[in-house]
Amino acid sequence: MAVGLLATLVGLSFLALIVVPWLAFAGKLTIPGLDFARPGASLSVADVASVTVAGATGLLAVTTALLAFATRRAVVEARRSAKTAEDVLRSYLEAAQQQVSVGKDQVEASNRQAALAKDAFEASFRPLMAEVPRGFRSYPDAGRSIEVVRDHFERIEDESEVVAGADYGKPGFYSVALRNVGAGPAVVTEVKLQAADVTWDECTISAAVVPPGELSRFTFTIPADRDDLVPMRNEILRSTSMLLVVGYTDQAGLHTIRTEAYLSRYRNASDVSPWYVRQVAAFDGETGELIVKSAPADPYGIPR
Repeated sequence: MAVGLLATLVGLSFLALIVVPWLAFAGKLTIPGLDFARPGASLSVADVASVTVAGATGLLAVTTALLAFATRRAVVEARRSAKTAEDVLRSYLEAAQQQVSVGKDQVEASNRQAALAKDAFEASFRPLMAEVPRGFRSYPDAGRSIEVVRDHFERIEDESEVVAGADYGKPGFYSVALRNVGAGPAVVTEVKLQAADVTWDECTISAAVVPPGELSRFTFTIPADRDDLVPMRNEILRSTSMLLVVGYTDQAGLHTIRTEAYLSRYRNASDVSPWYVRQVAAFDGETGELIVKSAPADPYGIPR
């Protein structure tokens, strides 16, 4: 509204300062108090031109002021529009960031659910080899014969028994059974016996693929004519600790696991106990990271 009033003022000023003097000079208009017909009172062309120049100058000033005012209003409106656009853009960006954050959380949740589902699926057929508890499989009548050396048999009454021997001049032997307590079959890929920094991996395996709930017996025959195996034979005769390592994988070959069975026996001046599995531990076959480890067990009541 102020711009309209200012424009009206400019128009009136233009009429008053430019058009009116020329109309008066031409006799088309009468200005009160100014009689062009009276002698000596007429305006010359120079006077009218001066008035026109003055009017044009004033009109220019008024027009400049009008333009400045209009420009200021335009700038204010532009700033207001820019601020509105900035606010809208900020709101849009905040909403977009929230959507991105929500989408990221949903993706992470989906990944966690997928990982849990994958772990649950793999756990449904993952094996785990552990010790055989006494009484799990017994032979109370006649026992069971185990060929520990070619044409040489040892008799056991329970599969939890560990059979070992190393008579001088004869092949030694060490036989121990483990049971699959996992959910899927265990495919045995590696077996070795360790003692006195010596490792021996020639072994007879009663079952290389062990179904859930079943057992496999690992029997090592140790030659008598191998000097490098003498320390192991001595450990079988005199020591109180051995280590059985069994590596295996699941039926899909997705995970490799290593079970270490810590074998022990009690010896004093007058007596020696049979060998037994004192403790077992399972490790990730690829990283070597411990999965689970049992507490030590002493079935013969041996204080430790």
